[in-house]
Amino acid sequence: MGQNHVNPTSRGDPIRNAIAHAVRAWQRSDYLCESPSRQGEPEGAVVSESLVSRPEEFESHLLPLLNHKSPLVAAYSLLTLHRMRSLQLQIVPRTLFERREPLRIRRGCFAATIDLGSFARRITNDPHA
Repeated sequence: MGQNHVNPTSRGDPIRNAIAHAVRAWQRSDYLCESPSRQGEPEGAVVSESLVSRPEEFESHLLPLLNHKSPLVAAYSLLTLHRMRSLQLQIVPRTLFERREPLRIRRGCFAATIDLGSFARRITNDPHA
């Protein structure tokens, strides 16, 4: 693709621009891709991977997105924090575990639909949530 998904514009704060770009990409996604991206696709996975490479810059900006109204934005934020091995996963908002919006997930050639709360429990390894 050749695009820089971490710093999509040269104006303003590059961290905020990258987070705004991630939110837009994740909102446009049809599903959450748990597999590594391939040849720049899907965009949601590419953006997540670009944020993972710089946790010190993006980690604190992802935590508020766990409360985003879009289940895909919340799920990609959670997955990105998980891939960062973030300690922020210990303070995930409890309301995330209660969310029941359906979430389409793809891992390789397998696809499934689960609710966002179940995905959050799986990612955080919190069976009591």
